[in-house]
Amino acid sequence: EEAKRRLKDVEITGGSTDMHAALKAGLKEMLEYSGENTINKLILLTDGRPTHGKIEDQDFFRLAESIRSKGGSVSAVGVGLDYNEDLLSSIARLSGGGFYHSPRPREIKKIFKKEIAHFLNVSHRGIELIVKPKKWVKVKEIYGLPHRFDDGKYVIQLPDLEKFTEQSVLCTLQYEPHPAGIFRIADIRVRYLHTSTGVEGELTGWAAARFVDDPTIIKKGKNPRVDKALLRRNVKSDLISTIRGIRTRVLNADEAQHQLREYQRTLILSGSTKEARELGEAIQQLARGEDEDASKTLTQSTFSLERGKRESDEAPQIEEPPEDGDDS
Repeated sequence: EEAKRRLKDVEITGGSTDMHAALKAGLKEMLEYSGENTINKLILLTDGRPTHGKIEDQDFFRLAESIRSKGGSVSAVGVGLDYNEDLLSSIARLSGGGFYHSPRPREIKKIFKKEIAHFLNVSHRGIELIVKPKKWVKVKEIYGLPHRFDDGKYVIQLPDLEKFTEQSVLCTLQYEPHPAGIFRIADIRVRYLHTSTGVEGELTGWAAARFVDDPTIIKKGKNPRVDKALLRRNVKSDLISTIRGIRTRVLNADEAQHQLREYQRTLILSGSTKEARELGEAIQQLARGEDEDASKTLTQSTFSLERGKRESDEAPQIEEPPEDGDDS
């Protein structure tokens, strides 16, 4: 009822889109009603590009990071064809929210239901994964998640987690030459807020790696979680190339559909059925000549591949625990 009352007070002025001011106004409202046990979510709904006020991408990136630092997130919904999907998906990524493409206004209701279902089921939020690698270990890259380097530690911001779900973090590490054996490579902490109790929690642990003299041994110890994360990252990279091809007309519709079917098969075999369905929708849009719509649907798919839930796999076993003396 409160939402309906407020909607009656909304004035439609027309003419221009001051998206930055709208987000700042939403942030002000969010802070007014936020509390110890609240889930602070803004939904940015737009059918256009920012044309008034602050319109540079960096202005929005800074604001998205500010919203996240204040305990909130932005889920962005682009309606129709005239919005900037790269900007909206970046706002969502930096703030820890979701990104959706709605080709028709009637689909907005489904998106809102999905968002409401998500934050009603959130069990942990404000999650930070803190990784302090040993001096002989270098973190080359962390994929798909906002992070910063602070006093010898990597602080990785994770999205809110729903009940009974898990989040994988994919990164590339580089080691200095090291003797064979199992050694501790990093100390790990996880900080979070439990939504039902409002209690802040912290978990501590470590990561270990096994070094071998015989390179053929490595092939025997594949980790299904890592394999799946790598597959999703590779498909995402390929999708970005396909999107560019569609936008620049380097790929025609038939060529783009052929590529997408290949990606779709890969995702189905890996169990990523949600993203495979999104690719199916894009294939149909291309078949109907809706190239721009397909491009936006595929951008949503890349976002899903980057931040989507991962199904639970059996945890890998370490044959023997590293000893305290094996730190360097």
